[in-house]
Amino acid sequence: MAKRPVSKAAQLRAADNLLRRLLGTPKTRAGLIAAVTASSQVSKNFVYGWLSENTRNGTVTVLKAGGRQTYQITVHAVIETVSEGVFPSWMEPRALPVALGREVFISGQPTKAKKD
Repeated sequence: MAKRPVSKAAQLRAADNLLRRLLGTPKTRAGLIAAVTASSQVSKNFVYGWLSENTRNGTVTVLKAGGRQTYQITVHAVIETVSEGVFPSWMEPRALPVALGREVFISGQPTKAKKD
């Protein structure tokens, strides 16, 4: 009995499932490409696209520790701590609100802005 040909959609679903299972622990992009292309008929471009899409929508996290870039399925929200600035907390420019305009004060009195 001849084997039934596997559809392209079934191959893509299998590659997607394999990538999700592999990314339970951190893996490099080269390792993912080798594992997926060896077990299915998808190209390395599928893996590149899958990683970029899932990184953009937050399903996959990029870890840049130890000089190598690895990928892992995101299981929780990533909390980044802000590094200490060189300014005191009350002068920190990153903590200032967004300014939509400027006003100049001389001796506590606002000056009139020139119109160009």
